[in-house]
Amino acid sequence: MPTASRLRNTILGVSIPTTVVSVAVGAWLAMQLTAVPVEQAALEGVRQVSIRGAADVTTFLDAARRDLRRIAAAPSVVAAAREAGVEAMRRGLTGLSTEVLEDRFAESRALLRDPVLQRYLATVRDSSEFAELTLTDRTGLNALTAGQPVDFVQSDEEWWQQALATGSYVGPPQFDETAGTAALDLAVRVDDPETGRPVGVLRGPLRLARLAERLSAESEATITEVVDSAGRVVATRDSTRLLRISPLAEWFDRSETAVAGRFTIAGTGRWVVAAAPAAGGNWWVLAREPEPATFRTANGIRRVITISAGVLLVALLGVLGVVTGWLDRRVTGPVRDAVEVATRVAAGDLTVEIPRLTAGAGEADALLVSFRTMVAELRILVSGIRASAEELAAMAQQISASTEEMSASTEEMAATSQRLTDQATEQAGQVRSAAGDAERILAIATQLADGARLAAERSGALRETAEGNRVQLVAGSEQLARLAAEVEKGTSEATLLAGLSTEIQQFVTQTRVIATRTNMLALNAAIEAARAGAEGQGFAVVADEVRKLASQAAQAAQTTSDTVGRVVQGMTATRDRLARLARESAAVRGIADGAARGLEEVTQQAVEGNAWADEISSAAGEAKLLVQEITERLQGIASGTESAVAAIEQIAAAAEEQSASTEEVASSAAHLAEASERLNAGVSRFRLLESSGSGD
Repeated sequence: MPTASRLRNTILGVSIPTTVVSVAVGAWLAMQLTAVPVEQAALEGVRQVSIRGAADVTTFLDAARRDLRRIAAAPSVVAAAREAGVEAMRRGLTGLSTEVLEDRFAESRALLRDPVLQRYLATVRDSSEFAELTLTDRTGLNALTAGQPVDFVQSDEEWWQQALATGSYVGPPQFDETAGTAALDLAVRVDDPETGRPVGVLRGPLRLARLAERLSAESEATITEVVDSAGRVVATRDSTRLLRISPLAEWFDRSETAVAGRFTIAGTGRWVVAAAPAAGGNWWVLAREPEPATFRTANGIRRVITISAGVLLVALLGVLGVVTGWLDRRVTGPVRDAVEVATRVAAGDLTVEIPRLTAGAGEADALLVSFRTMVAELRILVSGIRASAEELAAMAQQISASTEEMSASTEEMAATSQRLTDQATEQAGQVRSAAGDAERILAIATQLADGARLAAERSGALRETAEGNRVQLVAGSEQLARLAAEVEKGTSEATLLAGLSTEIQQFVTQTRVIATRTNMLALNAAIEAARAGAEGQGFAVVADEVRKLASQAAQAAQTTSDTVGRVVQGMTATRDRLARLARESAAVRGIADGAARGLEEVTQQAVEGNAWADEISSAAGEAKLLVQEITERLQGIASGTESAVAAIEQIAAAAEEQSASTEEVASSAAHLAEASERLNAGVSRFRLLESSGSGD
């Protein structure tokens, strides 16, 4: 595709999307600045409807509670409640069962008959939203009613119990079939102003029909409902939906603040909805409008902005077409002519002729004039380049011949330097190897000297340890000698005690014999006393006592014999143990004497080893000094050899560098010759006019 066509297509490809995007962004910003605030205002309007409805609900319930409290505080109502309590006590009704009371008062359903107060309660009922009014005494029995109560006994009802205990009661909404609307129980306690004690309870079911009428005063498009905490509708214009679950129950979250949003109700479409809490957060007012009706103004603004953006886009695209045609006439046409001239010049045709242009032309026409001047200058330049290329080719051939000779001599010098470098490197390696061996010898000598010094130190320590052990063994041997003497002395004493024990044993044996004989004599004396009769009874007693003494002496002798036997056994064992101890002490003494003599020999040898280790340490120190001197000399030789190698390597590097430089010069000369030839060939393809020096 020609360049001019690509330029036109590029302009159109960039301008059209840019225009479309700009118009779309402008339309979106206009909607954000106009339609969105209007939409938010409409949403806020629905939320305000729910807030106002919540205020009406709260006001309605508060007013009903105030009216019921005002009625309960009336003196006639307080007096009637007090009188009903007295009447119940007088008639003994407090002790009767609920069934008996219901049967007895099935017709009247009240304790009192006060037409004036009953008319007053009926008047208040008719002028208020209460379906009926029931007054009970403090025991839960009906005192007066303005309506038709179902039960006579109210003490078992939740509303009565809670009102009597806390002062008031608000029940859940229920459907009132007679009125066709929802109602909820309100009850307040009746207190005696003189004593402050409760005397009864006043109940009034509150109809919510008037509340639904208040909520219906909003716009016809707005549907307002009151729901309880379970989501049941308790007040609405459509009575068929009372106490049913609201379709918005799953939308609002029972929050403590008013909220608004959008919600789709099955079968009815999209709605703008809002919820606001009422009656202390127990009820909520829900307001909803069809989304098209709520956002009618905002949608109209969006349609106007969309149409305006479409018209503006069409106008901009028309202007863009006009500008593109002008560019084609004033820019792309002359550019196509310039492209044709440039193509011929690129092909080497400098004979192209560009006609002169009139004054006042545009930038594209001026471009053609510049091309005409460029072609004239190229003709002059190509003529000069041809002549210079021929001269350069001749010079390049001369340079190439000279550089070939220099390269040959440089290569010979580099080879010689390389041989010297190899020899010096080999010698330096041998010197470094010898220096390394000397360093290893030095390390071994150092280790040997350290080992000799350590051996000397250990020999000294061994000598001191052996001397100390020898002294201790000598002292132990002396103690063993004394212990052996004591053991021998103990053995002698144990032998002596064993002899004494034998004598005691003989004494005990004699005592046993004497006891036996005495027992026999006592027996004989008893026999003789028995023969003597009454005169011998005294001898019998004496004989009996003598026999008892003989028995006791025999038992004592036996006990002593047993004890002496155990003592003899213990002494014998002690004597044997002392004898063994004496023998073992003698053996240990001999071993200790031998160990002492051995340690004395070890001490002597340690002294000799210490002297020998000192001599080794001294010799190792001298060897270390000698090896250090050899190592230092080898390192000096190695350093000198390395310096020589470095110098030779520098010479070789210089030679190689010179050779490389020569090769580069030769290569450059060859390249120069080739470039000259290519330049000449390239210039020769240009066709020049016969008068190449003319600029016309």
